[in-house]
Amino acid sequence: MAESRLWAVLSTKLPNLRVLGLSNCNLAGVLHPSLLQLEQLTDLQLSGNNFSSRVPDFLAKFSSLKTLHLSYCGLYGIFPNSLFLMRTLRSLDVSYNSNLIGTLPAEFPSGSRLEVINLSGTMFMGNLPHSIVNLVFLQDLEISQCSFSGSIPSSFENLTELRYLDFGRNNFSGPVPSLALSEKITGLIFSHNHFSGFIPLSYANGLNYLEVLDLRNNSLKGMIPPDLFTKPLLRSLDLSQNQLNGQLKEFQNASSSLLREMYLSENELQGPIPVSIFKIRGLNVLGLSSNQFNGTINFEMIKDTNELTTLDLSGNNFSFEVSGVNSTLFSHIGKLGLGSCNLKEIPGFLTNLMNLFHLDLSNNKIKGEIPKWIWKLGNENLNLLVGEIPQGNQFGTFTSAAFEGNTGLCGPPLTKTCSHALPPMEPNADSGNGTWGIDWNYYWIGFGCGGGMGLNIGFVAGTVAINIFVKGRGRGRRRRFHTYIHQ
Repeated sequence: MAESRLWAVLSTKLPNLRVLGLSNCNLAGVLHPSLLQLEQLTDLQLSGNNFSSRVPDFLAKFSSLKTLHLSYCGLYGIFPNSLFLMRTLRSLDVSYNSNLIGTLPAEFPSGSRLEVINLSGTMFMGNLPHSIVNLVFLQDLEISQCSFSGSIPSSFENLTELRYLDFGRNNFSGPVPSLALSEKITGLIFSHNHFSGFIPLSYANGLNYLEVLDLRNNSLKGMIPPDLFTKPLLRSLDLSQNQLNGQLKEFQNASSSLLREMYLSENELQGPIPVSIFKIRGLNVLGLSSNQFNGTINFEMIKDTNELTTLDLSGNNFSFEVSGVNSTLFSHIGKLGLGSCNLKEIPGFLTNLMNLFHLDLSNNKIKGEIPKWIWKLGNENLNLLVGEIPQGNQFGTFTSAAFEGNTGLCGPPLTKTCSHALPPMEPNADSGNGTWGIDWNYYWIGFGCGGGMGLNIGFVAGTVAINIFVKGRGRGRRRRFHTYIHQ
């Protein structure tokens, strides 16, 4: 009722209103047709409310409307295609209305002024129509997390004003569009689809304003064009989970690259890692796991990547030179993956990595006791395990010295007996600080350091797994520290 009065007041008291912005105002109910009395309205921005209704057809009757934003409004039902056909509309955003159903119109009008279309997180489906070429002003098309399918029409290649495309998490197939004429584009996200074929050469040799390229989880094959790594503005490159093969070639001017993130994991890449990669000074994340790389890794080569915080080399055929490695080279590393790397000992340079929150040493040939310093990785207070020590398996081979400093532990091989009281449950990820629940399939710890932290050890198929969860402030999210040691 209050909202009905609001629309009536707006329509009668402000008849010349041009811009109506009431996003995130806890509005509910339905949009009232009295809004049509605002004949000069150009911008209607109502995102983040709870209308929980259908999209009203009367919105298409606005004669001057340029912006219509209704994201996160709980809208449902079939979206009226008449809104796509409005001659004046430039920006349409109905994203993240998870029960909103629709398809793109078979014929976009040739006089369309649409520049922005955002349908992400809805139930839109079907193919992209060939008439999309009529959207000559289109700059931003975001249709991720929908149910679109089919191949990208060839007419799409003629859109020259494109800046940003997000087609992630759909069912598109066929080749990835080359977009050779879209020279202004800055972001391409085609991840989690069924695209096949090769990476277009235009992505490497053209598109010089490209900053983000995400092609992960498709069926792309062939070699990676080396010029991709030195595109002048590219900051994030994700080609993981494809069928890319061949050897990565050395490339020029690596030190001038702006790449911050490079994900090449889960492909069929072969040969040694180009030294050029480690010359990218600003590289922050490097994922090379689960390929067929080989050769010798000398960790001294990372000395130029002084901003590298994540390095994953797991699941390849490397040999490593670990003796005499200067541990200060890794002082900034937070996540290090060395699983399935034929290691025969725990590298000594790990001892001083105080920023480490994820370490994978699983499926190696490491033997012997877990060194005491492993409990202190990432923070000196990580030796605060509590609860009953499980019996049997590898834990039965540990002496009391292996648990030194963990005063909350009980049971053999320690002399302290356990009360066998039921452990508390793990707190919700959004709750405040507190002690983590104990389940000796996994061991949890907790201590106050602004956020919250937990550590657990699980035993599966001969692998001791140490997982440390660090809950950050603000949004209740948790970082996870993993250490896997194959015994």
